[in-house]
Amino acid sequence: MKLRVFLLEERVGKALGRTDAADIIKNNIELKVENETLKKSLAEKCQLLAQASGAIEELENQQRASLASHQAEQRSLQQQLQQLQKVIATHNTLWY
Repeated sequence: MKLRVFLLEERVGKALGRTDAADIIKNNIELKVENETLKKSLAEKCQLLAQASGAIEELENQQRASLASHQAEQRSLQQQLQQLQKVIATHNTLWY
């Protein structure tokens, strides 16, 4: 946005014949400062993005481990259920 304003001001200045060297230097310095500020902001955002990516990866690993644990528990409970059903079937055949 500031760059567009700068370019528009530059065009208007040239159209009116007013291209003051001090203004050009001032604008150049402001643009350099803004550029460095944006670079720093981008670096910070990249760092945050990398941290978020790491956190998501860790959560995915935890989710996989939890899923594996639940599946193992489910298999164990299924086996126990089958064994109990066999015991019940055996007792039923003995009683009838």
